[in-house]
Amino acid sequence: MLFEYFNCKGLISTSDIQETFDSLRVLTKLSEPMNDFIPKLFDELKTLSNRDSFELFFDVCGNHITISDCSSDSFRKLQEHILDNNDEIEYEIELKIRKNQIESTISLYFLDKFSEYLETESLINIIRTISEMFSDNLKFEVFSTINQFGSDSIKFFQARESLQGNEILTEFNRTDKLELFSENSSIYNLNLKLLPSDFKLLNTSSINRLNIFFNTACAVLSIIFISNSSEFKNINSFSYKISGYKTVICDVVTVTSLAEKYKLLFKIYAWAYEGGNSSDKIGLVRNVLSIHLDNSGNIKFDREVWEAIQSNYQIYLKGNIQSYLEVKNKIGEFIIESTSKTYAMADEILDSLKNNILIILTFLLSIVVVDGFKDNGQISVFSNRYLAVVILLTIISGLWLLMTKSELVKRFNSASSTIKDILKLNYNKVLMESEIDECVDPVITKNRAYLETQIKRYSYWWMAILGAFVLLFVIANRYFLSTERGNDNKTMQQPVRIEEKITKK
Repeated sequence: MLFEYFNCKGLISTSDIQETFDSLRVLTKLSEPMNDFIPKLFDELKTLSNRDSFELFFDVCGNHITISDCSSDSFRKLQEHILDNNDEIEYEIELKIRKNQIESTISLYFLDKFSEYLETESLINIIRTISEMFSDNLKFEVFSTINQFGSDSIKFFQARESLQGNEILTEFNRTDKLELFSENSSIYNLNLKLLPSDFKLLNTSSINRLNIFFNTACAVLSIIFISNSSEFKNINSFSYKISGYKTVICDVVTVTSLAEKYKLLFKIYAWAYEGGNSSDKIGLVRNVLSIHLDNSGNIKFDREVWEAIQSNYQIYLKGNIQSYLEVKNKIGEFIIESTSKTYAMADEILDSLKNNILIILTFLLSIVVVDGFKDNGQISVFSNRYLAVVILLTIISGLWLLMTKSELVKRFNSASSTIKDILKLNYNKVLMESEIDECVDPVITKNRAYLETQIKRYSYWWMAILGAFVLLFVIANRYFLSTERGNDNKTMQQPVRIEEKITKK
């Protein structure tokens, strides 16, 4: 690759190399044999990205040619120019590369020189340039040996190697944060499309200048998002205004001083812009910052200001404690109502058990006692036809039990699900869904366990009563039928004994 070739020849320090986002210019004067250097340089030009175009100026004592591709014709022109000027010792080469952005990817050939450009160029120009080319992410394909580094949305990776792990991670709520910024803040003379998180490094570079640039951009953007208004003054100074309990204007603040506090500044920004009540959080942050000043009247960004923001937020929450408690009480009422319904469902199966016993008693009184003992006798009561009626009643009662159990479980699950949906729909702006689940789920689980226990208990007694009813009727049926057969046999034997007595006389 081009960087390795120049580095191997020791030409990077002696050449004039300037690289920006959209171009690369390399100017060098050489005295080594042209037959060795030029053909190998031509081969290295073949490794340039297909996105980019180039022009190579080859000048020998005022005689120069230009090539713009790696065709055989271009190579022949270089060879002829070398032959025509073979007697000359010194020559000059100027390489210009025009970069093109395709699929959010830009080429980088001399990463260290690119970092020098970022260091010397004004931060507002760099932010403006990146904003113009930025959509959801930005990738830099580096044509030299590096380890991948960057943020969630801006990554540097080695050419012809894929990005490690997943593809670029973009924030799904980027638009929401930029809209929130436009509603609460302003930046003079800049159409901002970037977030501080775009410059929050997840993996650092081996080139410290790049790390400093990312940290500086992260810190400045964090201040821009927190402030009411801000403005770049010159290449290394920045001013911003915060209106809280009082208005504080920090004028001509060096961006390097902000870079030292990038971790805390990003922490404050992330807390204010991520999560609920962002507008209130931004106002709270401004209130705290406006009274946390040093002797010069500038805002102090230290551990104490973060602790003050957190403690003031707790006071803010206490200011809303009344509405919070009202919601909690509403949820408590729903839970109590749910528990009452569960007990009512358990009482339903108990009532069914009572009705079942009442039916059995009615059967015994009306059929067995009245019709049996009073009119036809106990043998008729416990006959096979009455036993068939008893078995039929038992089967119907058992089926009713199964239907009641199934219906109660379905009703309970449906009621529990409906209660949770109603709570989440009505109170999701005050309580998170997880908090509602933490309140409701344990009660539903406990109520379900109670209902299942009661169903199992009442079903046991139900089946026991039915079993005892059938068993007693079967035993009575067998007993009285056998007694009836014994009496019939005795009646048939009595006439024989009378005849025997008459014969003897």
